[in-house]
Amino acid sequence: MLLLHIVPDSSRPLYKQVVDEIMTKIDSGQLLPGDRLPSTRSLAHTHGISRLTVLKAYQELWSLGYAESRPGSYTTVRRRMRPAGLPVSFRGKESEGTSRQEESSLRQSHLTAPGSPVNFRNFFLDPRLFPIADIRRCANAVLQPHLAALLNYMPPSGYPPLKASLAAHMQEYGVAVSPDEIIVTSGSTQGLKLLASFLHRPGRHALVESPTYNRFLALLQEEKIPYVPVPMGRKGCSLSALEKACRALPSFFYTMPSLHNPTGITTSQKHREEVLSLCEEYGVPVIEDGYDEDMKYFDRMILPIKSMDKKGHVYFVGSFSKSLAPGFRIGWIAAPSEAAAPLTETKLLADFSSDSLSQLFLSEMIRRGYLQKHLRRLNRIYSRRMRLFLSLLEEGCRNLPASFHPPAGGYLVWLALPGLKAPASGFSGHFLDYGVLVAEGEDYFPHSAKPPFIRLSISLLDEEEIRTGTRRLIDGLECLYERS
Repeated sequence: MLLLHIVPDSSRPLYKQVVDEIMTKIDSGQLLPGDRLPSTRSLAHTHGISRLTVLKAYQELWSLGYAESRPGSYTTVRRRMRPAGLPVSFRGKESEGTSRQEESSLRQSHLTAPGSPVNFRNFFLDPRLFPIADIRRCANAVLQPHLAALLNYMPPSGYPPLKASLAAHMQEYGVAVSPDEIIVTSGSTQGLKLLASFLHRPGRHALVESPTYNRFLALLQEEKIPYVPVPMGRKGCSLSALEKACRALPSFFYTMPSLHNPTGITTSQKHREEVLSLCEEYGVPVIEDGYDEDMKYFDRMILPIKSMDKKGHVYFVGSFSKSLAPGFRIGWIAAPSEAAAPLTETKLLADFSSDSLSQLFLSEMIRRGYLQKHLRRLNRIYSRRMRLFLSLLEEGCRNLPASFHPPAGGYLVWLALPGLKAPASGFSGHFLDYGVLVAEGEDYFPHSAKPPFIRLSISLLDEEEIRTGTRRLIDGLECLYERS
């Protein structure tokens, strides 16, 4: 029998008390991975509480990675994992890259079950939008005739027809690059890791925007590469701060000029020109993260910094993880011509070659025009979803100090919460009480200055889920400001 200390007249919700008690027993080793938890009926009867309270507690334990449940089976204690290699300072942070068990859960059961929190936190593409039929056609086309190739290594820099297709795809961005300057990687994360290692010089630091992609910060810590933050404003990184930082001759500058993660900012053509000019003046290589380049559906397309690169200063990192299917694990680097060969040698030390099957599938999808068809469909769907979300958020925040700037596309909204201090449970804990998952803004800042923000992603949500989630979100915001 599982006995919990429940205080009925406490100001803390009953389901939160159940969650805290069970988490404590798991963390202390009193409950072990695989142990069976009581049924909702049994636990409710034992403690004189409702089954709905226990059900809500079990759902939160599931969302936090403490429990797992399959239809027709018991709820059991789950073996909690953290991504390998993350330093201590990044453990336990709730963002798109911090819990592999959540990725596994999403594959098994999308977070639309009745009573589940609405997921504004995770930055995974909605699996309901995967182009399954087109992928199946490509599979049928490549499996039999290319079976030997599938079982063998690909060239370290990538499958030549795929490299040619990616070079042509880059030309749509205005980037003139040859197939020889393309290095296929196992996702964009590997590309970023390769470049950080390749460009780093002992005794020098890297430059990163503040805030920025938290997994890249973790990567730099893992590689023991020191870094200096360049603050972000409404129009992009501070150019004066960038110039000052460039005077110290850093190893490289990491930037996301399009649909920046987490802020959603897309910088202007003029800002990009000035960033490139400064980095060229001081000889600072630029790592341009174009993870979401295909999703600029609101405003006119602004070409990547790489499109203006005439002196070989810019390394563009691309990916289809946020626009096709993350399971393909295919990204690429568009590198200066003189860097392609040594970068390929660096990749050889990492994994020799990227997944053969994924490269053949993706090459076939591009060849048949399926990728462009899918991207057009995705832009239509998410433009509707984002317009709805922005309108609901604007209406809900009309009488609140909370504010945001509409993105040019993509999936992210960066919500500023001026005048608020995070509650004891953090912003994520507070909003979870209202049935929504959000990403803590502080996780994306390199150093101590962490203004109050939350990052909201609609990547997993359809229109109805957005409506439900936004109502809950606004309720949570109103409560926070009433208390402040």
